[in-house]
Formats: sequence, C-alpha cells, structure tokens
Amino acid sequence: MQQLLWRRTILTLLSLVMLTGMLAACSGKTEQAAEPGADTPAGEVPYPASLTYWAPIGNAGTVMKSFSEMGAYQELEKRTGTKVTFQHPPAGQEADQFNLMLASGKLPDVIEYTWGGVAKGPDQAIKEKRILRLNELIDQHAPNLKAVLEARPDLKKPVTTDEGNIYVFPFLRPDEELLTFMGPTIRKDWLDKLGLPVPATIEEWEKMLVAFRDGDPNGNGKKDEIPFLLRDINVAFVGAFGITDGFYREGDEIRYGPIQPEYKDYLTMLNRWYKEGLLDKDYATTDGKLQDAKMTSNVLGSLVTYNGSGVGRYTNLMKGSHPEFELVGAPYPAKILRQGRHDRRH
Repeated sequence: MQQLLWRRTILTLLSLVMLTGMLAACSGKTEQAAEPGADTPAGEVPYPASLTYWAPIGNAGTVMKSFSEMGAYQELEKRTGTKVTFQHPPAGQEADQFNLMLASGKLPDVIEYTWGGVAKGPDQAIKEKRILRLNELIDQHAPNLKAVLEARPDLKKPVTTDEGNIYVFPFLRPDEELLTFMGPTIRKDWLDKLGLPVPATIEEWEKMLVAFRDGDPNGNGKKDEIPFLLRDINVAFVGAFGITDGFYREGDEIRYGPIQPEYKDYLTMLNRWYKEGLLDKDYATTDGKLQDAKMTSNVLGSLVTYNGSGVGRYTNLMKGSHPEFELVGAPYPAKILRQGRHDRRH
C-alpha cells in the first residue's frame, strides 16, 4: 500500500520533530523525557530521549539498511537529542507486516503508512486507539502547520476524514511546481550520441526507441539495449490518448479510462512496441532490484522514475563507471487526437 519515496524524507523529518513530544506521552514507555531546563523554554514540550519509528524503506533499501544512515536524520538526532530506532519491514511484505503489527497490539511511537487506505479507515483506527486524532495536538504544538491548513482548505481536506479527524502529519505540495516529482526519464547521453532531441510526441518517442534498439548507444557492439523499461508505463503514455488508466473527469461527466475506445488504441500501440522489441521483455518480473541492475549495467535507455530515488541515485551510482552518464526528464507526450492529428498543448 505504501511506497516510501525519497521526496518525502525532509518533510517527514519536520513532522517527526513536531511529533516527538506528544508521542512520548502516549507510548507507554518507562523512559522519561528530560525535564525542561535552560535549553527548554517554559511551556514547551521537551524532546524525548528515544523514539521507535516504523516505516517501509522503499527504494532507499537499495543503498542503505536503515534511515538511521541518512545524514538528515543524523542531524536531527544531534539537534533534538532524540535517538530514533527505525523498524523497516522486508521489501514486498509491508502490508502483511503492517497488519501483523496492528494485530499484535505492540505499536511503535511513530508509524508511517498510507492510513487513508487502511482497513476500516483512519476513523476506526482512532476509535480503536491505534493512532491519535491530531486536530487538538496540531492546534497546540504545530502553529505553522495549523496556519497552512487554515489558509489552504484544499490541502486540509485530503487529510481530514468525514468525521472531521486529522489523522496524519501530511506531506504537502502547496505549489504547482512541486506536483511533478516523477515521470518519463531518458538517457541524455544516448540521445546526444544519436543526435536526437528529447521527444515530445508519441511519434518522436517511437523514433527514439527504435534508435536505442538499433543504434548501439551504449557502444559495446551488442544489441543488448532495452529502449524502455515497462514499469509504471501508464504514467508515461496513457495521457497522450486523452484518458487515464482509472476514473477521470471530462467536463461534467465521470469516465473510466479502460472502457474508452482510446484505451484500445493505447494497448494496440504497446502491443506493437513490445513485438518490435521497443519495450523490456521482462516486464512481468522486473522489480526494483532488477531495474537497478539494468540501469547500472548500462543497457537501459528510458523509464519512468523519481527525481531523487531515480535520477539522483542513478547519477551517483554511475558517475564512477560511466562518467558520461546523464539522465533527463522528458515532457509527457502531446495528446493524440483520434483523427491522427496532434494537440501540442500539455
């Protein structure tokens, strides 16, 4: 249910700072927080000596065993004096481990999870005293977050239940620029070698994929290039057909993408691309580790990935073995009209 992303790290840390004082009071631990002293102004809640923090490690698990290895968390520990012990479920077992943890009744101080989709919903989790209603705690201890939520009802609504409960410290994207954090990503050095621009239409994408297949862009004399990794492919191309792969709004009508005629056109294109060797043949078995292996072995030309855990991480991993390595984000392909014309508006 939850894929922890690098982009959430910093704001999660800020949330942790706000959460530490009030969570210590409800954790039931015998270890006491330090008494307010010279470093703790009167009326403020001191940081606890320790916290346990359960969270899926996600893509970060390919480069570290625990979030405790992250510089940002280490700096927070220095500033707060709070020792955080992270608990990470095994990759692929997050949902099962989450349910087992709830059933055991032995809960850590902080649980990072997609609570909106939890069984019976967050309201029931609050009634069962598994998590806290945060409304009053935010009012008392998080004035900055309170001010943002009051000023932006559109941000408050998604983290508030039908019963009026705020159940998470949210990750917010208040500006439009922050709404794009993943998308089609291409080997820029391969484009440069083949003299190709960053594609902006489906036709340009196909031309590029064919060139990646036939033009030996990795320069090893073999035809081992994988033009496009077939994971999260709907993110890249389905919008070019004027639909989504789920429910969406068209004027005053709610539609479902997979039953629209355009979806058949979309699948027909993917089928042809697959038969022509433009898509990764291992699409059914490729997980995060295999994706990493294909990228770091210099055979993968394009994929859908994230800013930090994709572009940033791969750039760092490849800088020693392939100094020419460069990734570039591509715009989502322009909309295809069913008559065959193109609407270049995005």
